[in-house]
Order: sequence, then structure tokens, then C-alpha cells
Amino acid sequence: MPRLTVEAALRHKDLVFVDVRSPQEFSYSHIPGAKNWPILDNEAREAVGTIYKTMGREKAIETGIQHVKEKLPNFYSEITALSQRYNHVLLYCSRGGMRSGTLYAFGESLGLDNLYLLEGGYKAYRQHVLSNTEELLKNKDFVVIHGRTGVGKTAILKALKAGGLPVMDLEDLAKNAGSVFGQIPYQEKPPSQKMFENLVYHELSTLGPMVFMESESKRIGQVSLSETFMETMVRGRHILVETTLKNRVAVIADLYLEKIKKDQLKKALEHLRKRLGHKKVDEMIQWIEEGSFERVIETLIVDYYDPLYDHSIQKYPDYVMRLDYQHIREAVGEITKFYQEVVNG
Repeated sequence: MPRLTVEAALRHKDLVFVDVRSPQEFSYSHIPGAKNWPILDNEAREAVGTIYKTMGREKAIETGIQHVKEKLPNFYSEITALSQRYNHVLLYCSRGGMRSGTLYAFGESLGLDNLYLLEGGYKAYRQHVLSNTEELLKNKDFVVIHGRTGVGKTAILKALKAGGLPVMDLEDLAKNAGSVFGQIPYQEKPPSQKMFENLVYHELSTLGPMVFMESESKRIGQVSLSETFMETMVRGRHILVETTLKNRVAVIADLYLEKIKKDQLKKALEHLRKRLGHKKVDEMIQWIEEGSFERVIETLIVDYYDPLYDHSIQKYPDYVMRLDYQHIREAVGEITKFYQEVVNG
């Protein structure tokens, strides 16, 4: 069976990863961009594992084969289509053993000659991520965008990316926009810590030396950045973005109001009673019932977010650029100009 190391596989341009582990394993963490063709579904994998422990390896293999037989017609059409589309179809399971080997043998029997196994399986990929992320960070020049809540940092990053600049949107990778309201803009389930690390590595390995990102704390929702990543962020270049309170309210309303439900917002506000007091929270809950969402947003900005984040803004006195915009395109234009000047020397 031909095998590729993780390093060799990641260098290939015309290659697709196929993860044959169970949906549960895949959902927890996988190689970014991989397709999931589970040899065994969650229930079958658990059953085979139990048989292996109680009745031995041979009986477990026999039971596994019975489950796999039902999927062979579907595997046939899918693996043939991928083999025609890609020069390399790389199969992997946890350790590069029985499950991926089973699908490889089936494909080989069909005459497919561009199937490969990942040496060491997913565990080898994880080791590669852990070993190489810090090495990648040594050569990165982070440009970190700061600003109070609502100045449009995420919108600026999206516009910069659309303009061809190298951008890493950490909140999008974490599926959390920070604070007690952070998960509301995202419908997807947040990634596990391992999956987040995989995504960060993937971004770092595909972007050049200079990378634009938003200022973040170590923890973003349910996941955390490494100490080395935080140190790289601190030693990078820093840009401060400011705008009017009116603009900030509009930015947050645009980001949240179409996605948020009244009950979600009221539930999130309950977590702020200790900081803002019962009277203030009760007032905002009443405004929500009345549909006065902009009033709630402005109160949260002034009484909660600004006092919370002003300290972090003041930690970086040496900003390479300070922008105070009326329209967000002005900030995007100035940052783009800065990037071009740095790149062109």
C-alpha cells in the first residue's frame, strides 16, 4: 500500500484527504478540507470496539466487515469520482491502519491507482500541527487591529480579505465574536480545541509573513490561543481604529439584529447583572420587549464594553496607525495603503 507522510501530503496541490473515521471522531477534529466517508458509523464503531474487548480481534473484524458491506456501493461511486477529479486521493483513519486500509484495498480492487494512505494517520497529522505551529509563528509579522466594540473590526478584515490582503479571522475560526454575546452571530457549533488548533495551523501555513487580524484575548469563546501565538501578536504592528458612537451602534445592529432572538438577548443580559446592576439590566430587558434594540446596544457599549476594553487599548501606546473614520471604506483604504507601502518597501 503506497503511503505519504504528512509533510509530503501537505505539499501536494492536487490532493484530497478522505477521513474514514466515524462521524463523531470527524466532528471533534479532522484535517481541514477533508471529506468524511466513515467506514463505521458511531454506533457500529462502538459495537465493534466492545466486541474487540470482549470477544477478540478476529470477531471484531468479522463484525466490522458486515457493517462495511452495506456501504460498498456508495463507496464505489464516491471513490471513483474522486479518483477522476484528483491526482492523489489520500485516505486516513486514526493511526493509518485497518479502517483506511480496508477502503484502500477496495479501491485497488477496482483498478484505481491514485489512492494513498496517510503514514501514521490522523495522529501523525496532529503531531505535525503541534510540532510546526510554533515554527511558523517565528516568521510571522502580525498586524493587529484594535478598537472599541462596534468600530467594525470584523467588517474591515472582511473588506481587506476581499481586496486580496492576507487576513486571519480568529473569531470566525472559533465561531465566537467574544464576550457574553459572542456565539450569537454564528449558527455553527464552535470547534473543539484540537480542531481550532488545526484551523489556525492551516491558516498560518497558507498565508505569507504579514497577516492582518483583530486583537483578541487568549480565550475566544470555548477555545484558546497558544502562549506563542499571543506573544507573536504582542510583538506585531498595531493599528487603532475609532469612529462615532452612532456608527458603532449601527455596526452592531447590522451584525446582530437579523440573527438574534429576543430570548437569546435577554438570557445573555442575565449574565451582566453583577456588573451592571439589576436596575440597568431590567431596563434593557424592557427595551427589548419594546423593540428598542439600538437603545440596548448603546447602553451596552457605554456602560459595559467601553470600560471593559479601554484598558486593553491603552496597553499599546505605540500604534503604527490611528484611524478615525466616518465611513468604514476610509479605514479599509488607509490600511490597504499601509500594507502596500510595507510590502513595496
